[in-house]
Amino acid sequence: SGRPSSALAGFPEPLAANARGAFDRSRRALAGPGGAGRGAAPGAHYAHRMSVLIGAHVDEEDPVGEAAARGADIVQISLGDPRSWKGPVLAHGGGPQALRRAAADAGLALVVHAPFVINVASTNNRIRVPSRRLLQKHVDMAAELGALGVVVHGGHVTAEDDPGAGYEN
Repeated sequence: SGRPSSALAGFPEPLAANARGAFDRSRRALAGPGGAGRGAAPGAHYAHRMSVLIGAHVDEEDPVGEAAARGADIVQISLGDPRSWKGPVLAHGGGPQALRRAAADAGLALVVHAPFVINVASTNNRIRVPSRRLLQKHVDMAAELGALGVVVHGGHVTAEDDPGAGYEN
């Protein structure tokens, strides 16, 4: 069918269905009204083989509206200030379940970006342990939202630390 089924293996069916719907819309948009051919977007005749969703990082207050304005199939949101140690805060009215329903109704896939301050690679427990706690809170909220995943930058070690220790952390 050309759908990204293997890439979605292991995802709960509602999430996989959202992603498949977004993929199908992308494929149809690439093919254009007359299908692939003269006047179609570059590469449109390969659209049936693609499993790429086009999206953007948008404000979490109205990600569905932001996605519609951009023609996005998938959006990435931060849950509050991405430069803060504070726990996740969702600005979308109605809370996580309302956003989850709105995204599902729109066939929109969501991804959450974890805060930049997280450093789970650190060998310093006063940095690594709070980082893990904060990351878990964001993962929990992402699950409530029905997000496909969480983008996390693992952090870094200092010049004096063994990079292997950071990797193990």
